[in-house]
Amino acid sequence: MNGRQIHVSDIKSGKTLNAYCHDKSAKDIKDMLKYFNYQKTHETNILQLGSASIELCHVAAGRIESLSVFGANAWDVAGGIIMIEEAGGRVTDFSGHGWQIGGRQIIASNGKVHNELLKIIKILNIK
Repeated sequence: MNGRQIHVSDIKSGKTLNAYCHDKSAKDIKDMLKYFNYQKTHETNILQLGSASIELCHVAAGRIESLSVFGANAWDVAGGIIMIEEAGGRVTDFSGHGWQIGGRQIIASNGKVHNELLKIIKILNIK
């Protein structure tokens, strides 16, 4: 960023800031609403900027701890995923497997909050 190496945040718990993004399909919106409700009722700070590419950049730069994407398009996320991985973060699908081009569900994080997010996805039975 302007000649400086960027890094994901070091925050492990507490006042984390998590983002979410979703596609327009009924399933993706339904899953996102379950996730949003869980996060809000468990006193988690959650936001939506409306652009997965920008939200991924914020994770890579350490401004937010994670982004969960419900219905991703590769052209919206591929560049940001590389940035997160280069900045020391972690990116998987909702099962915890490494993200593959064409994958529609993504959890991108600083790596420190990742397993907690995967646990929430599992509790909510989102696939």
